Amino acid sequence: CGCAQVAHKSMSAIFPILLTEHVLGAVNDIRRSIMPARLPNYLYHYTREKGFQGIVKSRNLRASCAVSLNDKSEICHGAEILAEVIHRRLARKNGLRHFTNLVLTQLKSEPLQRIDKTYVACFCEEQDVGSQWEGYGPYCLRFPIDKDSGPRLRPRVSNAFIQFVKAVYKSRLKRSSLTTLVERITEALESRSTVQGDIDGPWTTSIVDIVTFSVSELVLDVLVSFKSEEYNNELEWRLVVRPKQDLCGSDRLSPD
Repeated sequence: CGCAQVAHKSMSAIFPILLTEHVLGAVNDIRRSIMPARLPNYLYHYTREKGFQGIVKSRNLRASCAVSLNDKSEICHGAEILAEVIHRRLARKNGLRHFTNLVLTQLKSEPLQRIDKTYVACFCEEQDVGSQWEGYGPYCLRFPIDKDSGPRLRPRVSNAFIQFVKAVYKSRLKRSSLTTLVERITEALESRSTVQGDIDGPWTTSIVDIVTFSVSELVLDVLVSFKSEEYNNELEWRLVVRPKQDLCGSDRLSPD
């Protein structure tokens, strides 16, 4: 729906589409600032014999659930930085509205709820990297990524959101990016064009849940690229797969 109105002592309104557009614009700006201007022509996937045979025979490359990857801090790493940034933002006494405080507080932990719904296929931007041979296996498959390099990876299902991202390792870049993003989200929540008045009433919790979920889904587009600096020798690119979300849907049987 284009807007939802909440009645309280005075009429307050939230315009979710406008709010989402503001946050989406912020996320896209951040991604453009931390991602290269274009994908490389080829990416390389290192694997063991069983994985190699499975990929070649099935002509499929399967993404693994984020909770099963070698790096057990997947998404948690970025979410921890996000929580710290939000904590510092909320600690500044500058008269944020109650609704804004509620959304930001819940946003500190919301991305963690999506870890088991996030799948990753890992690549290296170079063909001969010793740490990759040692860590992942003696087979290296080259995948054309640029449209002029040959047949590209394509999803087998239509209800998945898929994106290539380059891993970001530098702590200062991760922190500064999320600081900017949280500030932009705060501005969107405080803007009278997206949230008119302070929403406080019997429906507040439900509205906060919906708004935080929507914002969190967009923030994840940034968090999925953050890796601990200890893995910077992997020169990683990743194909991230997540289920598409119908934020206004109410179908209990909708696949997730």
